[in-house]
Amino acid sequence: MQDLLAFSLGGVSDKKATLPCPCGWRGHPRRPCVCTPPAVSRYLSRLSGPLLDRIDVQVEVESLPFAAWAGEGSASRGEGSAEVRARVAAARARQRERFAGADGAANARIPPGELCRHCALDAGGLSLLEGAARKLGLSARSLDRILRVALTIADLEGAGAVASRHLSEAVQYRSLDRLQP
Repeated sequence: MQDLLAFSLGGVSDKKATLPCPCGWRGHPRRPCVCTPPAVSRYLSRLSGPLLDRIDVQVEVESLPFAAWAGEGSASRGEGSAEVRARVAAARARQRERFAGADGAANARIPPGELCRHCALDAGGLSLLEGAARKLGLSARSLDRILRVALTIADLEGAGAVASRHLSEAVQYRSLDRLQP
């Protein structure tokens, strides 16, 4: 079964999940969804805009094939836990340096008034963000969330500043916004 998973970078206890449709099978490779388009639209409309605005990262999770569940082919799974842990530790160190003097400061807690100072965008980045805002109907709160996520992506990459590719990736993590009618 395919799941939509939405979670917030703002806190560990803020995890939320929802199915992609009332029957739960929309997008599954072998099991057909029996929901009508209006039923899916009604179902997704229960997720209000203000709620979606408060969720930093929204991603679709594909169903797990049996072979992957059984551990076959585990050598090709990508980065291991140690590598990810090292990248996260380096990103957190960048954030501590950025917010020197602030206790426990992180990108998720940047006050809106300071966000533009920490995420100075070039003309291409501003254009990309403007296009996403227009196409997806994003609120100011959603744009702030996208900037925070883009800054975190840049930190994980070790980049000195937020680039258009970081913004583009952050916008892609707004999958529920893209599904709204």
